[in-house]
Amino acid sequence: MSFLIAYNNCVKLIQKIEPMNKQVISMIHKIERDELTELELTFLVQYIASYLDLRTISDTAKLRGKSFNGIKNYTKKVIIGNKKFVINKNYYI
Repeated sequence: MSFLIAYNNCVKLIQKIEPMNKQVISMIHKIERDELTELELTFLVQYIASYLDLRTISDTAKLRGKSFNGIKNYTKKVIIGNKKFVINKNYYI
């Protein structure tokens, strides 16, 4: 099952995809009102990607010593833009 992370101006529509807490909704409103600079948004994206250890399917396969198709078919993927990523945060536990 893939989760789609997509930009949308309507928080209620995003809430239908995945219920969120008040802090996330507040952050979305700040982004929509242009209260964050491009540098701050870039840092936020980089920090979250690092925290979740987001990697492409190919990089995840190399990391785990598995086949590309095994990772593609049997892991949860996150789509950001047009790229598929795998969350590896809990892989090491």
